[in-house]
Amino acid sequence: MWNTVVRNIAWLLGGEVFSRLVRAVLVIYAARVLGVVEWGVLSYGLSLAALLTIATDIGISASITKISSSEEFDQTERDKYVTAGLVIKIILMIVTAFGFSLYIDAVHAPISYLMFLGLTALVMADTFRNIIVAILRSMRKMRVEAINNGLVQVLILGLGIYVLKFVGATSENLVFAYALGSLLGLIWLIIYLKHQRGWNLIFDSKKMWRLVQISWPFALLGILGSINLNIDTLMIEKLKTLYDVGLYGAAQKLILILYSFPALIAAGVFPEFAKFAKGSGPEFGKLLKTSLVLCMMAALPLFLNGAYLAPQIITLIYGVEYLPAYTTLQVLLLSLLINFPATILGNALFAHDKQKEFVKFAVLGVLGNIIFNALFIPRFGIAGAAYSTVITQILGNAFLWSKISEINNFGISKEFNKTLLANAATFGLVVLLAYLKINLLLIIPFAVLVYGGILLMLKEEVVLGFVRK
Repeated sequence: MWNTVVRNIAWLLGGEVFSRLVRAVLVIYAARVLGVVEWGVLSYGLSLAALLTIATDIGISASITKISSSEEFDQTERDKYVTAGLVIKIILMIVTAFGFSLYIDAVHAPISYLMFLGLTALVMADTFRNIIVAILRSMRKMRVEAINNGLVQVLILGLGIYVLKFVGATSENLVFAYALGSLLGLIWLIIYLKHQRGWNLIFDSKKMWRLVQISWPFALLGILGSINLNIDTLMIEKLKTLYDVGLYGAAQKLILILYSFPALIAAGVFPEFAKFAKGSGPEFGKLLKTSLVLCMMAALPLFLNGAYLAPQIITLIYGVEYLPAYTTLQVLLLSLLINFPATILGNALFAHDKQKEFVKFAVLGVLGNIIFNALFIPRFGIAGAAYSTVITQILGNAFLWSKISEINNFGISKEFNKTLLANAATFGLVVLLAYLKINLLLIIPFAVLVYGGILLMLKEEVVLGFVRK
């Protein structure tokens, strides 16, 4: 079991690290070329696109992975559910595009009609890519997903630099680069899947309704996460200025990159969660515990060292013009300690068909974030939006822990001792190197090597498991 999980996670993480490094190059270039205000417009548009992508999925992709991973369905039944998912997504995309246009007019959103077309194309391409990725995950073809993700990011990087340099340094042009890169990646996935084992389109209207029943409660978890991340941008634009949106977007972009890592770990273990959930026996509990330890092993050093080095990180990546965003970055880094385990817990509940538990979770998150944003943004500015996100996630995460404990009463406190010791030693080293004014580009990789080396010396079981396999 763990061999498969490690292999899946390794492919996804490897692909994501490469993809994020490629995307970072574009982020650095674009943020500097566009300037804070135009970067704010882009951040606003991409936040809308993120919300719309969730709206066109409503948990369908995760449900298809779960159904396709289950041994209780034959191939014909799986094909029916995949077809039903495609039809649902097409309907949702039409409705979403229409609602998107109405929203832009109603709130006088600071995006042009041209950007609207580009964002719609981006959402459509990402939506279809997500459903194919769901099928690939059920087939344990994570390497294909990783390769495709890397390909898309390289395409976006090349297209993005080209349009900014030769077509025009505008947020509209960059959005079209994003959309075209995603579309080309979608075409590649379609060609690949066509040559794999037969996936036939078999329409069954009953499967559509069943898929919606399975998916919609779980979708609220995705909606909550997306709203917590993106509604901040929309409210800052209304309560402050596009300049503030640009600063917040700079800090948030880095956090979104980090948020992808627990999602990839969850994606790697979810097929096994679905397989072992029926018995809720020792296999499920062990897998859940190991996944949580792995997430926290990554979250702790990112928070401690990232918060301390935040001013240098912002200046290095975006330039001095974005330095006021470093406080917001420090606050948002705290959310890593909440978001990383929450992603795993959400998938564990879904594997147990506890989707309806997410209804309370989602309502708590949506209302809490809106209320806290309204209270904090006018007083604390963009840092207030970050405070709101962290508080809301704390409340939601407490709910998730209580629900998963009812299903599988596991304990992980003892597993953190070695991780805490390694973090303390690494943080002390980072503080020393920063005091000695060592270049940040040298501090970060050195700290990663030291942290990993200490965990190996302490014979941390999760790390040893990766090394052995």
